[in-house]
Amino acid sequence: MAKYTVNPLIRAMNEGIANHKEQAKRSLENAKQGLAVKGILRAKYASIFTGITHKDTNVSFSVWDGRPEIHVYLWNLDSFKDERLTTLLDRLMDHGEPNVREYAESLNKDYRFDFDDAYGQAKVQVCAYVRSDSETCRKIQTGTKTVEQPVYKIICG
Repeated sequence: MAKYTVNPLIRAMNEGIANHKEQAKRSLENAKQGLAVKGILRAKYASIFTGITHKDTNVSFSVWDGRPEIHVYLWNLDSFKDERLTTLLDRLMDHGEPNVREYAESLNKDYRFDFDDAYGQAKVQVCAYVRSDSETCRKIQTGTKTVEQPVYKIICG
C-alpha cells in the first residue's frame, strides 16, 4: 500500500490555522481573566491614574499568564523630575518600591512595580522618555565598546 504524504503547503496551512486557534484561545482566556480582576484593579489603582490626560501619555492594560499588567508611557518629558512623572511615581510608591532600569541611548527610564497582596498580583510599568532637546537631561558618551563579530561567506565545492 502506498504511503500518503501531505503536501507541504497544506501541512503549513493546517499548522498555521491550529496556531491561530491556540493563540485565540489564550487571548480569550486572558480577556476573561482581565474581566475577573477589573473591579479589584479599578478600586485599588484608579485614583493613581486620575489626571493622566496629556497628549504625550498612553496607558495600556493586558493580562499575561493570569497576571494583570498596566503600562504607562510618558513621552517628551522635560526631565525625570517632570511633574507628570513624579506625581505618578509618588502615587505608585504608596503601594511599593520600583525596580528602575535606565536606557541612556534613548533617554528612557522604566519603573517597574510588582504588587502582590490580598488582591492578587499585578505589574505596573512606567516608561518615561525625556525629550532629546531637553535643557536638563542629556545623554553623554562615557566610553566606547568594541564588539567582535564573526564574518562569514559561502563557499560551495
